[in-house]
Amino acid sequence: MSAGRIVTMLLPAACLVLAACGGTADRADEPTSLPTATLAAALADKSELSQFSTLVTDSELGSVFDGRGVYTVLAPVDRAFDGATLSVAGDMGSRALLVAALRRQILPGYVTRDSILSAIEENGGKTRMRTLGNSLVTFTRDGDAIRVETEGGESALLAGDTVTATNGAILPVDSLLAIERDLPGD
Repeated sequence: MSAGRIVTMLLPAACLVLAACGGTADRADEPTSLPTATLAAALADKSELSQFSTLVTDSELGSVFDGRGVYTVLAPVDRAFDGATLSVAGDMGSRALLVAALRRQILPGYVTRDSILSAIEENGGKTRMRTLGNSLVTFTRDGDAIRVETEGGESALLAGDTVTATNGAILPVDSLLAIERDLPGD
């Protein structure tokens, strides 16, 4: 059988496969283009997350967020820091406390607002996820919003759209969650 005849036989099948891939059903939380920034760069790029980005830099976790691991970060927006008295000096003890606090705001894997909503509905009104700090956070509906609550009772609402990155996602939240409790004050 000649190469031309094989191509003629396979061409219709290839066209069907390509046509099947051309669906236009977009999900609201899916990016319209692929992200080009890592989590660290995406955090640094979002002006409303600048104070949290500074904590990530101070903790020296930026290299983790530039790496290959895939994470979802529950990142407090800047207004969540209003009135907070966090003291993170340059000593190793403060850095260790900061890293521990931040790990309780990081979920393994890629999690979006839509995937949380689906999990809440599939699990009877709430879903729980374990953080990298080995604590559980619980997500529930709060009207049209999504509430996240820590084991210590702190809670926040998701505050904005999912920010996608090449190695994960950022879910802005309107409260510090456990950060203020875990870090020493001034």
